[in-house]
Amino acid sequence: MRPSARSDGRFRLYTEVDLHRLEEVRCLRFLGLRIDEVGDIIDGIEQCRSATDPEVADTGRRRVDIC
Repeated sequence: MRPSARSDGRFRLYTEVDLHRLEEVRCLRFLGLRIDEVGDIIDGIEQCRSATDPEVADTGRRRVDIC
């Protein structure tokens, strides 16, 4: 996961959203999903969350089949 920013001392900085996403990844990996499957699910979830068009949300739901 790429950091959202870097400090002046070049330390990685993460937001609350980044940490939430990391927790989702960890949970899905714990369930035994491959990293490419995790990526597809996370992308679909983000598509569902950010959709203002119902058709886009439906596409995201079909993509992960769990929204």
